[in-house]
Amino acid sequence: MKETFDLYRIEPGKPVHIPYIDDGIPAGFPSPAQDYLQDTIDLNETLILNPGATYFARIKSYYLSEEELEKGDGILIDISLRPINGDLALCVIDGDRMLKYIERKGGIFLVEGASKERVEVCEDSNAYILGIVTTILKVRRYKGRRTLIYEPRREPDVKHLTKPKRAIRWGYNPDYKYDVKGVVDLNEEFIHNPLSTTFGKVAGFSLLEDDIHDNDSVIIDSSLEPNNGDLAVSYTDDGFTLKYIKQDDLGLWLLPGNREYKPIRITEENELIVWGIITVSVRQLRQRKQKGKRKK
Repeated sequence: MKETFDLYRIEPGKPVHIPYIDDGIPAGFPSPAQDYLQDTIDLNETLILNPGATYFARIKSYYLSEEELEKGDGILIDISLRPINGDLALCVIDGDRMLKYIERKGGIFLVEGASKERVEVCEDSNAYILGIVTTILKVRRYKGRRTLIYEPRREPDVKHLTKPKRAIRWGYNPDYKYDVKGVVDLNEEFIHNPLSTTFGKVAGFSLLEDDIHDNDSVIIDSSLEPNNGDLAVSYTDDGFTLKYIKQDDLGLWLLPGNREYKPIRITEENELIVWGIITVSVRQLRQRKQKGKRKK
């Protein structure tokens, strides 16, 4: 079996509540002044739909072009959800773990996004679902060296996951067991500087080339110095936006996602400020009707 994903049980530690801005970046992004940061969230509480049935999978050697997922990125999988048409699922096919889209037309099929090749989940096939992907977490600050920030925190008390018997009709294999590498806390994994970290919503489609979509979220760390290749939240007198950082012999530049706009050089004279660096982008494929937010 190819070791394409490392699986971890989620064990939340002490809650970490970080400021939450839902007005949207870049369209309508408010000032980061304290007056606007009225809500806070905890990653475990916000991203985990079913705490007892959600697990974290880290991509070890796999690439999914449709979601631009690659080594070092993470996904949350829920083993209690009934698969619906269009879901992204972590599956096992012929002993190998891989990501497939769910197609339900007269049965349950696992579909390769690019090739559209289908594998039916049935008694005659060696294919089944491990869990439905509810959230995608793409590491951006550490691109190119992502595995350096991923070390097991603790040894797990339980070494195997077992799915409920009722799940067999949904394409799961209730008798399949697989090793869990350890346990994780989402706050520990993705929030390195809690006092300077903010969680914000994205509005608009200017960064589709980097696979950041309208209504995605980003984790922003305002304590980090900008590095070449970073994606940053920056602002001028015209408001807030997302820009790429480029460094050359002349200094630092902000590059827009829309190539029709010119780069802006960061100098002491201009009024442009890099407010924070995006460390992780978050896409919730399955969400609660009302997301839990905590008032200060």
